[in-house]
Amino acid sequence: MSTWSSIRAKLEKDYLAPSLRGKIQYFATSYRKCPDHESRAAVRLNGKEILKSSYYEYCFVEWNIRKEIDKSHKDLTYQERYKLAQKKHLMIG
Repeated sequence: MSTWSSIRAKLEKDYLAPSLRGKIQYFATSYRKCPDHESRAAVRLNGKEILKSSYYEYCFVEWNIRKEIDKSHKDLTYQERYKLAQKKHLMIG
């Protein structure tokens, strides 16, 4: 089984254009003491996160979108509001 370190090294050395080598870094961690072993991942360009993913951030954004839609679209069914929230979340990333 491959380790994250070896996968990351291969990604950063073998799968990037020569002009990006040393500028792009991949980051991933898992919080093992967290009850659900939550994790987070990011792609960094020159040390700045340009793409990131986190379960907690996703839930926070999703919660706010749903609250906003529930207030402004009371005429829609739950399923319609859910679909609208999903669509909006995909649009903002």
